[in-house]
Formats: sequence, structure tokens, C-alpha cells
Amino acid sequence: MLAFERLRLRDEAHLLSHGTELTAAHLLPLLSDMALLEGSLYREIVKVRLDVIREFENLVDLNEKEKVLQKHLFANLWLLDPGWERAAGSERIEQILKKDYKEFNPKLSDKESKGRIDIRYRTNAGEHIIVELKRAKRKLGVGDLIEQGNKYRSALHKCLTSQGVKNLHITIIFVVGTELKEEGDPEGHEMVKKSLDAFGARVEHYEALIKRAQDQYGEFLQQSAKKDRIDEILKQL
Repeated sequence: MLAFERLRLRDEAHLLSHGTELTAAHLLPLLSDMALLEGSLYREIVKVRLDVIREFENLVDLNEKEKVLQKHLFANLWLLDPGWERAAGSERIEQILKKDYKEFNPKLSDKESKGRIDIRYRTNAGEHIIVELKRAKRKLGVGDLIEQGNKYRSALHKCLTSQGVKNLHITIIFVVGTELKEEGDPEGHEMVKKSLDAFGARVEHYEALIKRAQDQYGEFLQQSAKKDRIDEILKQL
């Protein structure tokens, strides 16, 4: 059905491009149909993502979740933020960071890395993103993240400015499996947030990022279901 809709829209666009007179009456219906098709295609993507999230939720063991995240998180940053689904890497910058800056060296000892599994650099719409995946059962404090985060920010800033990049907007995300030491206190979560906000960082928990992604995509499906003409056609078949 989606394929037929795409062909129909392509034919309509082709006819318009060869028309002698293009008016709003011709163009607006085509734009409306294109928006509906794009919505239908994105709904299919969201359904697949929700299936992936449900499979992740079925994993009980933290170490198993760690393995899944290690394999898929950096290629699917929509798990952290739906707006980052087109976030791209920069192999050149990442290679420079790992070669010239100790903080990004993949061969650090466990003590030096504070239980780090992997760290990656990504960009999205002018935002420079560092994502660090922590070991699932490693217990860390906000002081550990502040110390590491400041080092990452300083090194990335130096690296990017040396490449002529200006007006830097850097975001640092620590993905952890267990609560930070301070988060056990009643006001601990707010204290951690404020401390990390001060230098453009935040902490994400394995469970929370999956739950948030599920809620956001589930809400999108509910809101868009009423507008999906292709779904309505399929229901009638």
C-alpha cells in the first residue's frame, strides 16, 4: 500500500513539473498527500522502534541490557532523544580525540575510566554530543561525573577550536545502569541535575531512557492514528 501511494505521488509530481501553469489549487493537495504519506512511513518506523523497546524491557539482567545498549545505543541516538534520530558521527574528529586526548583513549584502565564501557562523539544540527556508556553495575557519584565531564568538555573544545569550529554547543550524556550515590537521598535527583546542568551535562539511566522513549513514541502513535489515511484504507480491506 505504501509503495502504491509513493508511485501515485511521484506521478502527480511528474505531471505538475510538466504543466504549463502551476497554481495553489494544483500544489496544495499534492503537499497534503505528501505529508500524509510521510506520516504513514514514520508511523511504521515508530512501530518497529517500539517493538525493539519492548524486547529490551524483557531483559531482566542488567549485564544483558548493558550488552544491548553497547551494541545499539550509539547508532540509535533516538533512544536518548527522538530529535537525534539523524545525529551523525564524525570519524575524523573522533579519531583525533582518541589519538591526541587521553580522556578519550579507549585503552584506559578501569580505574582511569571510572567503569566506562565506551564513549562516542556525535553531531546534530550544530550540537556537539559526547555520550559515555557506563558499566551497568558500577556505582558512581556526581563528583565522578563532574570530574570526567569537565575533562571531556575541555578536550573536545580544544579539539574543535583547533579545527576552526566556532560557537560551540556541547552536550555530555552519561548513561548509567544504577542510581548515583547521591540519588538515594530525597533531594538527590534535583541536586545531581543542577550540578550537571552547570556544564551542559546530564545523566540517563538504562531503565528511564527506555521508558521515556516508549512513552514518547506511544503518544505519537496515538495522536497520529486518526490522521493516517493509509491505515484507514487497510482497515477496510
